[in-house]
Amino acid sequence: AIFSARVRLRLAPGASASVAFWTLAAASPDDLLAACAALASAADCDRVIAASGRHESDVCARIGIADDERTLFQRCVAPLFVTDPTWRSPPDALARGAGGAPVLWSNGISGDRPIVLLHVAERGDAVAQVLRAQRFWQAMGVGVDVVLSNVAAASDGTALQAALDAQVAEQREHLVQDTDGARAEVFVVASRDV
Repeated sequence: AIFSARVRLRLAPGASASVAFWTLAAASPDDLLAACAALASAADCDRVIAASGRHESDVCARIGIADDERTLFQRCVAPLFVTDPTWRSPPDALARGAGGAPVLWSNGISGDRPIVLLHVAERGDAVAQVLRAQRFWQAMGVGVDVVLSNVAAASDGTALQAALDAQVAEQREHLVQDTDGARAEVFVVASRDV
């Protein structure tokens, strides 16, 4: 797929010009045209870009995301939507993942959105970080489901499951409170279930 746009400008010697291209989405053609009209000048463009930066900073402050973590979360978005072999699981892990959509559905996971799967063997910061990433993505309009797979040994699995269940319950509250964000869900499953 390709999108191509062109603008012709006639400039006098020594003159300069700025051109901005926007990608917009709206619920109706009228809403789209209204959004386009609101971006008619360079000052409008500057205003929207500044407001976007403030919004992102406010979201990071609310969730507790530092600048380095924000950069990481932004870098992770593209591989969720575009196949990148460097982010893909090794072939043997993919082969073990047989079952497809019915396995997801049996765990209440629709598969309609990108999925971040985290295998969790013990308590640590990784779960909290992935959940912060999910809230950040949601607030930025990117719906991503998170699946936490409890892979702890049987002796430790019950305690870990209880901790994960508590984190998931809290995350679900955050996700439903962000009514302006994209739809996102979080799940915790035992490794034998996926």
